[in-house]
Amino acid sequence: MPSFFMPKRAATRLLTSISKKALGLVSAGALPPLTSAA
Repeated sequence: MPSFFMPKRAATRLLTSISKKALGLVSAGALPPLTSAA
C-alpha cells in the first residue's frame, strides 16, 4: 500500500505544481494582449 500511495501523492503534487506554473504562464501571456486590445 505505501509503495503505491507515495508515488501517487508525489505525482499529484508534481501535477499541481505544473498546472499552477502553466496557469501563471497562460495568464501572463494572455493578459497583456487583452489589455492592449481593450
